[in-house]
Amino acid sequence: MKNLTLFDIYNPAPVAPEDLPTAPWSGRHPETIATSRAAAESLRPDLTRLARVVVDAIGDGSTCDEVERRTALPHQTVSARIRELAQAGRIVATSVRRPTRSGRFAVVWARTGGPS
Repeated sequence: MKNLTLFDIYNPAPVAPEDLPTAPWSGRHPETIATSRAAAESLRPDLTRLARVVVDAIGDGSTCDEVERRTALPHQTVSARIRELAQAGRIVATSVRRPTRSGRFAVVWARTGGPS
């Protein structure tokens, strides 16, 4: 066994990232990856249901904050569904802005002519 000096302690030999141990919270741990994939798969059927809930709550025009209050869904869920619906052309951002609960102004989203 080599005797360590202060130089060895403060200047350890470089280690490649793939040689470092992974922790469950690192995102690289096999169990974490499998759990994340399983969670995503379990939500897949709900995505269309959640998108329908959000598009119905938007009605003739609503901000993300208004949809959150109407549906009691968390911000992360509502904003993600709004993004999906906008990318799919089901809703559009209007030129109208309304204040949110925080007092900031937010875009009002409106349904397009497609089915809800």
